[in-house]
Amino acid sequence: MPQDATTPTSDANVRVNTEGLQTGSDAPRSDSEMAALGKRYLDGDGVKVNVGTAIRWYRKAAKADRRWEQGLCNALLCSDSPDRHAEALGIAEKNAGEAWAKKLLSTMYY
Repeated sequence: MPQDATTPTSDANVRVNTEGLQTGSDAPRSDSEMAALGKRYLDGDGVKVNVGTAIRWYRKAAKADRRWEQGLCNALLCSDSPDRHAEALGIAEKNAGEAWAKKLLSTMYY
């Protein structure tokens, strides 16, 4: 398949390129839309489960707004990579004052 090829999704106005990122008129523009797409890929909601693509979308969302770092941590922990687990630990430690991070850290250290 050519590098710029796209695969139609269930929405005719959205296409997914070979890297799993959406293009077209309904591609996510806000951090909330990016995080929602990350969750869909993590949960397999209407798309094939793809942890790597979920992480990419959560990274974009978290870069735009830190409130999505929790979702990014969850996606990172769903991978099999020790490096990604270490990254999740670092993000949680950075947010140690937040309730979600305290819970995650207590689980990770337990």
